[in-house]
Amino acid sequence: MSATKSKIAIEYLQTVKLSIDEIASYQTSQGNDPLKIINTVLDEFEEKVKVFPLSCPISPDLAALGIIKYRECNTLNGYRIIYTYNEPANMISVYVLLSQRQNVQELLFKKLIMG
Repeated sequence: MSATKSKIAIEYLQTVKLSIDEIASYQTSQGNDPLKIINTVLDEFEEKVKVFPLSCPISPDLAALGIIKYRECNTLNGYRIIYTYNEPANMISVYVLLSQRQNVQELLFKKLIMG
């Protein structure tokens, strides 16, 4: 499949905004600049998926649960972004940003139980 010709829209859902807040809190507690880190991650993600939105693999953690509609973009600085691509609408929906060390299944359980 070739790269898409029309412009791809990217929407960041409320769930990703919450995960960004969690990352920002953690990075601040470590003495890091969270804005710089998050912007770098999101810039890398957008550069990859705007050219070829299906280039990232199906999330292996979610596929293990039988959920195969979500893709996972791993970034160079240790983060991953879970997203879907709606080809007819040419729209990427971003659901969560998390550390590569975080377990997606635990995160789902935590969100389900704790809200």
